[in-house]
Amino acid sequence: MDYYSAFEISASGMALEKVRLDTMSLNLANANTTRSEAGGPYRPLRVIAQARGAADFEGRISAMMGGNTPSGVDVVEVVAQEVDPRLVYDPGHPDANNEGFVAYPNINPVSEMVTMIEAVRGYEANVRALNAAKAMALSALEIGRQQLVRRLFHLYNQLRVSSLISSSIHWNLTKQEISLLGLKARWVS
Repeated sequence: MDYYSAFEISASGMALEKVRLDTMSLNLANANTTRSEAGGPYRPLRVIAQARGAADFEGRISAMMGGNTPSGVDVVEVVAQEVDPRLVYDPGHPDANNEGFVAYPNINPVSEMVTMIEAVRGYEANVRALNAAKAMALSALEIGRQQLVRRLFHLYNQLRVSSLISSSIHWNLTKQEISLLGLKARWVS
């Protein structure tokens, strides 16, 4: 299994949720901004994201069946929403129009907070997925390490036994005497 693709997918998800969180924070910070560089009130921003790879479900499934793993998500762009401003009657405000209304951004703080909580939960889910993939990779490495140690121990014992057997010829030891020494070996006839 390629753990790097799991890491890449989780990292791209965390990057997306970070951009969403930054965008929601920016919207909340500018909820009462009546002037922007473009003129008029601040316009709320939204993040547009897209899955990497095939665009449709069937394309993704066929790609996965062909051995291509999905590779995450990309932020396509952050766009300003085309929404009408919220008009508040405040004739003393410096940005009030001729009728005394001030144009404020049409930002719903409750909706922005819900979206922010979704982004935080999405980020946390991607962190958990990354940690799970990391734990799986470490477990696989530990299993491989244990097998390697067993194999090396087995080879060491084979070499030690074969060395003792070859030296037992010089000592004129019998098979029974070698087995009494506690050596386990495959006897080659």
